[in-house]
Amino acid sequence: MLSKLRPRQQKSDTGTSAIELAFLAPALLMATLLIVQAAVWFHARQVAQAAVEKGARETRAYQGTQARGTAATLAAFNTLEGPRVTKGGVNVTATVGATNAEVTLTTSSANVIPFWSWPISVKAGGPIEKFQPPAGP
Repeated sequence: MLSKLRPRQQKSDTGTSAIELAFLAPALLMATLLIVQAAVWFHARQVAQAAVEKGARETRAYQGTQARGTAATLAAFNTLEGPRVTKGGVNVTATVGATNAEVTLTTSSANVIPFWSWPISVKAGGPIEKFQPPAGP
């Protein structure tokens, strides 16, 4: 009769927080690395965009050439420490048309997550500056 009146003993839950941490830690670590990878990609993209804009200004300038635009883009990319936040080669293409000039830079961001880098491709351009003598009477 006494056994019916006693409350049943509940199972002990000691050690469950360690097991929960073992399941959640990889997911939290992966989420953290993904956030850091996104930040590195964003920074590398901003560096590439700044370099391309510098190259586009040189290409669009009066008597600007594709070679000057490419050289200015690479110089700005190196000055802004682009190789530190990118991986692999940097491909710079400058095109000059009849009225417009454009510079394109493609590369990949540095790896934070192993074997995973995001591509970066940025463009800048605009109309070519032309000398026009002042209109006289």
